[in-house]
Amino acid sequence: MNIYRVVACSTAAVLFLCAPAMAQQLGNPNPINFPGSPWGFWGFVVNVPNALDLYSLSKTPTSMVIGKKLAEPDHTYAFTAGIEKPDKAVSNLNELSEYIKQGDRKTESARFREVSFEEGHSEHAGAPCIRYARVSEDLGVRVGQSVPLVTHGMTCLHPLQRELAVYVAYSERAGGKEASAELTGIGQSFLRSLRFIPFPPNVAPGRPEIQNAFEAVKARNGDRALEILKPLLKRDDSQAAALAGEIHVIGYGNEKNFAAGRKLYILAAKDGVARVLHSLGIMYLHGEGVPRDPAEALRWFKLAADQRHPSAQYNVGQMYHNGDGVAPDKAEGEKWIRMAADNGHDLARKALRRR
Repeated sequence: MNIYRVVACSTAAVLFLCAPAMAQQLGNPNPINFPGSPWGFWGFVVNVPNALDLYSLSKTPTSMVIGKKLAEPDHTYAFTAGIEKPDKAVSNLNELSEYIKQGDRKTESARFREVSFEEGHSEHAGAPCIRYARVSEDLGVRVGQSVPLVTHGMTCLHPLQRELAVYVAYSERAGGKEASAELTGIGQSFLRSLRFIPFPPNVAPGRPEIQNAFEAVKARNGDRALEILKPLLKRDDSQAAALAGEIHVIGYGNEKNFAAGRKLYILAAKDGVARVLHSLGIMYLHGEGVPRDPAEALRWFKLAADQRHPSAQYNVGQMYHNGDGVAPDKAEGEKWIRMAADNGHDLARKALRRR
């Protein structure tokens, strides 16, 4: 099983506290242009909170961290989601409850003191889940004062791989003020947006059609791969659509069919597949099977860039820099190229070194 913990902070307290086991440092804040849009992960999809002034701190195949800018310095808000394989097998809700509490205990420190923890069993999208509310005191904000940190979350056993736990949560540190009803509503909508999808074959077994289609692609037998994927495409499977779209666009021994590829990419985009969002941007940027439309290309690139896709961020920067599909804005272009460089894009790093 190739599931790994990228950010082990399932209580959504990541802007204030993170477990020592965290395997990846949080990155620089990246703006989010399309609140409410779907983001895809291994085995699940969530919609970005539908709110303004959001920024991402992390986005990987297994997890994400999003914050919201607020006017008051002591008022902070965070949203997290991810999938983990518990160290100890979890097969029922009682064991899942203990797993959640263990995770909370791991993130306890001298700065945070738990005040209350409430939980309830539920079902979500066919999966057994536990919803919980946790109140802690943040003792490190001001000397002699404490600030409440309120976390609401839901952790579910994945319906297709019960040994894996999917969590979604939001936390508010309100600086001693009453928690915002508006933000609470946004957080609850975020929890409800969780839906489960199958895993890619390199992550979990049980997807022979996808694996066999990959093997056919490697053998440059695109027709065979498309035939294998046909039953999944009839069920609007986003993984199958992403692969089939690439077969049509790239070829793999077949004649290219950009119109068919675009149709399949649009299907995969509904599950927030970042590489597909970027590919749609490429199609519109270069006029592949569609009239060249830089403004539409920029829209798709920004959707992928929201998920910290470095090539999409680099392309957004280049379009602003060159005034392609948007008014020229070298400062905005520089901002996006710096984000791409921060997220590992080699051309962006080279471009910055030349300046």
